[in-house]
Amino acid sequence: MILAYLVFLTAVHSLIWGNKFVEQNPRDRLFMQKVWTGAAVINAEPQEGLWHLIPVELMRVRTKVRNDGVYYQFDAFCRESTCARHKVSPAFVNQELCTERSSGWSYLIRLVLVEMPKNRSRYFVEDKQFLGMFQHY
Repeated sequence: MILAYLVFLTAVHSLIWGNKFVEQNPRDRLFMQKVWTGAAVINAEPQEGLWHLIPVELMRVRTKVRNDGVYYQFDAFCRESTCARHKVSPAFVNQELCTERSSGWSYLIRLVLVEMPKNRSRYFVEDKQFLGMFQHY
């Protein structure tokens, strides 16, 4: 229901404002769930380090409706998790298994989800920026 409403609103916005991305609320839990389903794609990218990356916070969410599907553009703040790359496959990275490490590397990753009819959705990483080391106290 919420997804149908979101698609409807985005379709109306795209008709009014043209074929542009529309800003959404990054605190919406639905969007964080969508980013977590793309965690395997984030970790399939070649990267340095021993740990898988997990999304911690969404900085920006934008949507666009096109004739081939709904495009979601997520700017996700990601950090290293407790899941080691040599022990856990990227396909098994999830919220239950992998938690945030107390220190490590952080990245800002632009993840794009294209939801298409008949469950032919796909994810891809559009941009990845290294943000540096972080330390929790």
